[in-house]
Amino acid sequence: MSEIITFEPTPEQFGAFWDYIKMADVTDIDYNGKELWITDIKKGRYKEDRVLSDQFISNFTHNIANCVNKNFNNANKVLEADTKELRISILHDSVSATGTSICIRKSPCMVRNTIDSMIEEKYCPEEILHLLINCVRTGMNFAFGGEPGSGKTECAKFFMQFIPKNERVITIEDSFEIHYSEINPGADGVELRVEPGFSYTDAIKACLRQNPRWLMLSEARSVE
Repeated sequence: MSEIITFEPTPEQFGAFWDYIKMADVTDIDYNGKELWITDIKKGRYKEDRVLSDQFISNFTHNIANCVNKNFNNANKVLEADTKELRISILHDSVSATGTSICIRKSPCMVRNTIDSMIEEKYCPEEILHLLINCVRTGMNFAFGGEPGSGKTECAKFFMQFIPKNERVITIEDSFEIHYSEINPGADGVELRVEPGFSYTDAIKACLRQNPRWLMLSEARSVE
């Protein structure tokens, strides 16, 4: 597991990408080495006509590497970094035949979904939605599955609102995306971050003695 270091973003560091980061409905900004693709919760996923120069990409990756004090070159082919609301993953062109690959995912400190909006947008039948909310209130287990970008985290953030505030929730993530304590002010929440030497399994073992009522894993990809 690679170490991910958090930093505070600025428009100067992100350049052309900043225009999309500022858009409230944009969730993902992807560059495949040639083309820029944007994911928008209202427009869907679309290819942007904007052309990004090799010099811009070089400057961007150099800026991010400097922010997290990491090397990014033929010997260090993966660069990962976080800000409070962004997750950044970059693959070097030595392993990507199409050129440097960049993925920027936004995870704002807010709950995008509401009961009214989910019913209006036909997220699921109203009866099922209220059934699932009551399942949370009665303490049932949930597993969210789906491809990247399908809305698993946003779905989890929505349903976590219905956990009683006096029940301790411990989140376990490799990148802070749930923001449990911020979106549920006054709730008893502990937010853990896995890193080298502190795996998902280590975190689960440790927090079982932290008096949890709920455990929330951002991902389950191994023995956990």
